[in-house]
Amino acid sequence: MNIILKIKQLLILYLFLLGLFACSESFAYEVGGRFGKSCHEEIALPAFLEALDTLAAFESNIDLPEDGTTLSLIRAIEETSREHGRPLSKKQAFILMSMMLGVRAPDLDGHASSNLAHTRAEHADDDDNAQYVHTLRGKNDDDDIGDAMAIEGTYRAVMDHVSQAYKFKSVTLSLFNIQQKLYLDYYGRIDVTVNASAFHLGFAAHTIADSFSHTIRSKQDDFRKIITVMNYVEAIYPHYKESRDGIRHSAFTDDCTEEENAPVVAAAVLATREFEVAFEAFYATGDEAPIRAFWEDWFQLRTDCVHDYAACDSEYYAELAMRDPTHAYLECQASVRRRPSPLSLALLLPFILPLAWGIWRRRSPQKP
Repeated sequence: MNIILKIKQLLILYLFLLGLFACSESFAYEVGGRFGKSCHEEIALPAFLEALDTLAAFESNIDLPEDGTTLSLIRAIEETSREHGRPLSKKQAFILMSMMLGVRAPDLDGHASSNLAHTRAEHADDDDNAQYVHTLRGKNDDDDIGDAMAIEGTYRAVMDHVSQAYKFKSVTLSLFNIQQKLYLDYYGRIDVTVNASAFHLGFAAHTIADSFSHTIRSKQDDFRKIITVMNYVEAIYPHYKESRDGIRHSAFTDDCTEEENAPVVAAAVLATREFEVAFEAFYATGDEAPIRAFWEDWFQLRTDCVHDYAACDSEYYAELAMRDPTHAYLECQASVRRRPSPLSLALLLPFILPLAWGIWRRRSPQKP
C-alpha cells in the first residue's frame, strides 16, 4: 500500500477518534454522576422535600421493603438528612429515594451516567413519544404547528406517569412496590425496590423540568409560557432543516450551573413545586382538573413571538438557546464551548504518530 495513502488513513482514524473525544454534549438538564451535573436532582429536591410534609395520601400506601440493598439506601438517606438538620422518617426516606430514582430514570434507565452509548441511544430514539418525555419535538412535529404538537405530546407523556402513579393507589399493599435498576460504582446495575407512585411522580417531574431547558420561554410571562420547542432527534442528522424542524437542541441551556440560565432554572424549581401541589390534589381524588390547571399556567404557547422573540422580551434567552447547538454526532461545529481538546491530542498522538513513523521506516528503501 502506498505510504502516503496509509498515513492518510491513519490520520482519518485519528480525526475520527478526536471527534468522539471533542464533540460530546449533554442532552437535558443533567443527572448527577461522574459525567454530569446534578441539575435534575437540584431542581426536584426542594419540591420533593416540601411534598414529604404534605403527601399524607402516600402514608397509608407505603410498604417498606425488606431487601437489604434498599434498606441500606434508606438508612443512608436517613443519616444524611439528620446531618443536614432535616431529619426524615424511614417512610419519608423511602418515598424521597423512589421519587429521585424516578427523576433519573428518563436519562439513565438504571445505567451509569458515564455510559454515553446508552445515553445517546436513549435520546436518539426516533419514536415521537420518546422525545416528548424530554419535552422535545418529535420527528413528525414540523413547521410552526410542530410546537403545539410537541406540547400536546408532552402532556400525554406526563399524564401517562401521573395516571400510573394513581393506578398503584388501588392495588394491594404487597404490590405497591416495584423493582427498578440503579447503577452504583463498583457494584454495577443493582435491583432496588421503589414505591411505584412516588417513582412515577418523579418520572413526570423530569419531563416538567426539561420543558425549561428544551424550550425558549417568554420572559414577559415570567417564563410561564412557551414560545418554541427545541429539536434533538432530527438535529443529529444531516437532513435537519430549521424552518421545518424547529430550532436545534442546545447543550448550553441544559447547564443549570450557567449563571445566565439562573432565572429559567428558578422558574423550573417553582413549576416543579406547583406540579407537586397539583399532583397531591389529583392523587387524593382522581380528578385531573388540578393537573390541567397547572398545565394551563405553565404550558401555553405564545405563537405571536415565534418569529419575533423581542415581542416576548425573550431575545436574550433566544440567543442563549443558540449557543452550543446539537449537530450530527460526527460534526464538530464551532461554538464557544466545544473545541478540539489539547488533551485529546496529547492522548492520541503518541499512538498514531509512532505507528505512522514505523510504517514509513519499514517501507523506506534501506541504505546498503
